[in-house]
Amino acid sequence: MGSLAALAALALVVVLVGWARDHRNTGWVTLTAGSYHGVGWKLQASMSDGKLCMQLTGPANQNDPANRAGSYGEQCQFDRSCAKCSYTGGGLGPANSYSAYGPLPVNAAQIRVATHKVLPTSPLPGGHGLPSGRYWLDIYPTNWPASSPGDGTPLATPQPLDAQGHTVKFKNF
Repeated sequence: MGSLAALAALALVVVLVGWARDHRNTGWVTLTAGSYHGVGWKLQASMSDGKLCMQLTGPANQNDPANRAGSYGEQCQFDRSCAKCSYTGGGLGPANSYSAYGPLPVNAAQIRVATHKVLPTSPLPGGHGLPSGRYWLDIYPTNWPASSPGDGTPLATPQPLDAQGHTVKFKNF
């Protein structure tokens, strides 16, 4: 009976460790990385409780007041049915910039973020437990669009487009 109790306790530990792992956003995958005005950043994704999470990070204390802790922001669940969620995430960015990002359906080859500004998208990498789809990222100065008047007027909600420029509907992630 003692070995049966020990086996049950071990199974419970394995289940609890697996549950804790699912709820701690482990397994971050770097989607893309770069620097903006000399400040490094990474856009990462992971799954938590069946929902896609994305975050824009950078080295902590990199002389960047917006990023003392190593993260500019994170969003999980890109789904308009959630009262606090949307199809896009973002906020502060590196070097006193702003950022916007989000997942898109597989057929969204580009996304319009302003009346005259269309960005390319990239595929979410396979083999990491991430859903199939694409993603986009825009890092822009705080005085945008004044700093780039040719971009036109920013859209309240960016618009996914296919390769031919036709509208694509957002997908819940």
